[in-house]
Amino acid sequence: MNMLIRYKFWPSLFCLALAFSASVAVSSLWAQDSWYEDSLTIERLSYQAWKLKNLQPDSARLVAEDVISRADQNDFPKGRADGLHILGLLEWAEGDMTQALDYYLDALSIRKSINDSLGLGRSHNNIGNVYFQLQQIDSAQVHYHRGMLIREQLEDIAGMIYYYSNLGEIALA
Repeated sequence: MNMLIRYKFWPSLFCLALAFSASVAVSSLWAQDSWYEDSLTIERLSYQAWKLKNLQPDSARLVAEDVISRADQNDFPKGRADGLHILGLLEWAEGDMTQALDYYLDALSIRKSINDSLGLGRSHNNIGNVYFQLQQIDSAQVHYHRGMLIREQLEDIAGMIYYYSNLGEIALA
């Protein structure tokens, strides 16, 4: 076979391979951009659920469950933790401390795995609140202290004041 005929298709194969590589790169960038947009949507929905929790708890529950579902679909654990946290707040408001604690502990576990410091501080505080309501003062104090240490590291003065207030309630109890 003539060498010119043998290699005349190589430029075409090279262009095809280049086009395939480019399409993979573009789809990868699109997937990253899509994940980013989806994560922002999840964050917005989480905030919306938080705003609704006192005035429209049923709506807040639906939005929080949507947050969890979307977070699971998009592999966004922070969104899942935030949704669980809101469900915990709703259960707390309804007086179901056991269910609230389950949600808070699940959120805490996720936040530990992703090193979400601010979220860990919030989770420890709310877990401390549940234990305080259940009159398990030693457990409440442990979680308040853990949360306070995190808030100190973050230099979150408002959060630290809140923890000192909770520790004051522990001392009074």
